[in-house]
Amino acid sequence: MRKGIWTAGLAASALAATLALNGEGPGSLSPPPAAAETGLVAFDDCAELVRWYRASALEQVTAYGLGDDVYGGPIPVDGGMVVDGVLEVADSATSMSAARSAAVDGEVLTGPPVGNAETGTNVQEAGVDEPDVAKTDGSMAYVLDGRDLVVTDVTGKEPVEAGRLTLPRSLRDAELLLVGDRLMLFSAGATAYREPFLLRSPHVARSVTTVMTVIDVADPATMRVLTKRRLDGELLAARAHDGTVRVVIRSTPKLTFVRPGLRWDLPTAERRDSAKLTAAEALAANRRIIRRADVQAFLPQQRVRHAARQPLLDCADVAHPSRNAGLGTISVLTFDPAQQTAPQATAVATDGDQVYSSADRMYVATTAGGWWSLDRGVSPNAVTTDVHAFDVTGTQSSYVASGDVPGYVKDRWSFSEHEGMLRIATTDGDTRVSVLEENGARLEVVGSIGGMGVGETLESVRWFDDLAIVVTFRQVDPLYTVDLSDPRSPAVMGELKIPGFSSYLHPLGDDLLLGIGQDARADGWTVGTQASSFDVSDLRQPTRVAALSFGPHRYSAVEDDPRAFTYLPAERLALLPVDAARAGTRLAAVRVGPHGTLTHAGSMSVSRTATLRALPLPDGRVAVVAAGSVVELVDPQRLGQTMPR
Repeated sequence: MRKGIWTAGLAASALAATLALNGEGPGSLSPPPAAAETGLVAFDDCAELVRWYRASALEQVTAYGLGDDVYGGPIPVDGGMVVDGVLEVADSATSMSAARSAAVDGEVLTGPPVGNAETGTNVQEAGVDEPDVAKTDGSMAYVLDGRDLVVTDVTGKEPVEAGRLTLPRSLRDAELLLVGDRLMLFSAGATAYREPFLLRSPHVARSVTTVMTVIDVADPATMRVLTKRRLDGELLAARAHDGTVRVVIRSTPKLTFVRPGLRWDLPTAERRDSAKLTAAEALAANRRIIRRADVQAFLPQQRVRHAARQPLLDCADVAHPSRNAGLGTISVLTFDPAQQTAPQATAVATDGDQVYSSADRMYVATTAGGWWSLDRGVSPNAVTTDVHAFDVTGTQSSYVASGDVPGYVKDRWSFSEHEGMLRIATTDGDTRVSVLEENGARLEVVGSIGGMGVGETLESVRWFDDLAIVVTFRQVDPLYTVDLSDPRSPAVMGELKIPGFSSYLHPLGDDLLLGIGQDARADGWTVGTQASSFDVSDLRQPTRVAALSFGPHRYSAVEDDPRAFTYLPAERLALLPVDAARAGTRLAAVRVGPHGTLTHAGSMSVSRTATLRALPLPDGRVAVVAAGSVVELVDPQRLGQTMPR
């Protein structure tokens, strides 16, 4: 909780952003100073912080509360509701640099094949681990079986349970992050609260909380919980790099509102059907609730084990953007799980829903004005995405710069950081790739190319050093190759149109990509999961080498969660779960030929589960995890026998 994490220039200008609340109106933000346009501004004290949050809330409040943007939809509470065109492909003769021309003539553009991380998870960035439902250190596998943490020895011929620890109920369905001999668990919970002057109201709002627990797993037979923290807010991301863990939490104000209807602020005995709030009365009451709210209503709190709740942040730990970017708080916590010290915290007064992390930078993105702006008549084509960058090269996290790009971001795979520049794929009627560079405390767009997938949805993106592969879909799957060798002048080099689409793209080496997604008819109707291989060695003419169907009406979890995918480079095998309505779930193996051909190598039937994982082990085998246990150790060389079709 250090104020020094913000740049000196920003801290010096903290008092410049003043707020004005006018009568019953929603409040307005005074124009920010020029200094604030370069990035975030730290709050000077709690009074200024409260004024900012109140003004942001008053801009959004209605007779029913703050709406879906804050509470994620109508909240059931104790019997009631608190509702709060043609693509012009660039001419390669003029747009390709000499370096790119050489690459097209033989240089490998996509790098070597990519396998899973050391802990078994298919991650976005090498060296940056992510939480998952199962982890391994090469000799032990870690998985949750209901409330039990089960450690399984996977070094022998058969899996053998080495330890079991029963956990508190709050840790059911948690995800795991393994750092050395510490296992971190992340799970969601709920906390009830009441506004102080509405204690007689039977309507109690509940907010999402995150339970973060560290367990010593050095000896599986004597595992023990070291720390347990319950944090206000939703877990957006957790990442581990070089022993340091960073956790991003999104929290919302703790406010309970009235609504048109019965007078919930009256004792039960005094309620009468005739005593109802009109819409105007409810709106006025909700505005009063916001004006009476103090700092505890806006900033997240934490509870360590059974101690009393305490602030997660000091007011000086929070900064705000120069314009409202949604009501909420994004907190970045940094700590070493091997230590018992409190995490270092820094925060931004904004909403957010996407987090991407490289080894050097962490980026938090949100739609400018908050997602609620769409409900207020803002055209999707006018929406922008704000991005805040944090330096994560050391053992602390510090704010670096902010910027914005037009359109929406689909998911974290739409981001990539390379040689100090951020690349983002966004969509707002067409798909665009933008390149941003840090200039002081500002992320400035230095290059951009659009016109891809006009009128289509952005399905997937895969980034390489000087190359981006972009997939969009409406009726066919246009796959675009984007040259990024000159980041200030990116260019679309070619496109490939085929039925269906790929939701996830994986590098196979030798300029081959494997796509997992859906096959589709000519009218765009999807018909089932398929794997496709693509050759992008000639950026001007990408080709699909092969397509492999898994049957009609099939679905793979990889389409929504790439962590469910496993690739074994040495065996040239891809492993993925495939679900069928009546046939259950199978772990399917796809063999990739030297030139991108695809063949079924076998499959293994498992119980229907959303947690099927195949964890690669150092000895070349795979630990198959399903329904809370290691069900089999598979030798990839014997897939024909161990995984019959």
